[in-house]
Amino acid sequence: MNNLIDIKIPSQIKLIENVVLKMSDTYFPLCRLFNVNSKEIDICLREALNNAIIHGNLEIGSDIKEESWQQFQELINKRELLAQYGKRTVGIQLRTYRLENCPESSHAPEAVTLAISIKDQGNGFDYNRLAWVNNPMLEFSCGRGLRIIDSLMDEMTWNTEGNCLTMIKILK
Repeated sequence: MNNLIDIKIPSQIKLIENVVLKMSDTYFPLCRLFNVNSKEIDICLREALNNAIIHGNLEIGSDIKEESWQQFQELINKRELLAQYGKRTVGIQLRTYRLENCPESSHAPEAVTLAISIKDQGNGFDYNRLAWVNNPMLEFSCGRGLRIIDSLMDEMTWNTEGNCLTMIKILK
């Protein structure tokens, strides 16, 4: 049970739904088998892809969204067309495997694991700067997508550069 899907997409928001549908074809049967809500994984995948494209590859901060939703959308449309940003890709890797070869895991060895990695070509960010990581009761104006992912997935990790997020769901 080692499945792998590895694809790259251009930095275009309109492609996200197609990617979610393609990936869902792989994990939906497993989710159904293990009675896991695949829609939660869909949500996390959408959020991670949005973050990778908008904040990573297109280098658009959350602050502009709070100032003006219209300006935010216009900037996305503009940067998708600029070679400097638009030529960047997002890598998506989906793996399913059993934990039997992972002794450091605290989960049962027969557990089936779904891992989805999303890697952009942006400058990355420091996950530890998000205030809610250390204090979940704080109000927040940015990081909503990451907070959703953190609550719906079993694990969420970044590479040291901060441009690759791996989301893990233990299916059991």
